[in-house]
Amino acid sequence: MLNELPDIFSTQVISADIDVFWQQVSDTALEAKNTLVISEPYGPGSEEEQQLVKMLSACKLSPDKYTVVKLAPGENRAWFRLRPELQPSIVLLLGVHPAQLGISALMRPHDINPFDGARFVPTASLAELLTNAALKQHLWTNVFRVLYTP
Repeated sequence: MLNELPDIFSTQVISADIDVFWQQVSDTALEAKNTLVISEPYGPGSEEEQQLVKMLSACKLSPDKYTVVKLAPGENRAWFRLRPELQPSIVLLLGVHPAQLGISALMRPHDINPFDGARFVPTASLAELLTNAALKQHLWTNVFRVLYTP
């Protein structure tokens, strides 16, 4: 009977990739700004970077008005640690799933989602936005104009 019980002390409860949500990480290079862009990685001078700059310029945002955090696919970062440090009111998720931030809330893609004192916009990656004119038009009409124009 005793041998039939599972060994709960040797069972993995939380995987190592989830541990990141409890680690204290501070980015002294990041500044608190109104808009936080969380994107899949892209290179300096790449088409993706140019696309991001064009999108944000159309919203009348200069580089001193937003902060960019790059997360690789499968990489996680704790939202509850980013929020007090960066204090954004708008969070653009470009190819990044809310679960990568430890957020379990359901969010409508390509739309404004109020969550935890900020407005989240989960959408496609910059690489996909480069090739999808209809999605870019939808974002401009239904999201960016609402968020950034009076």
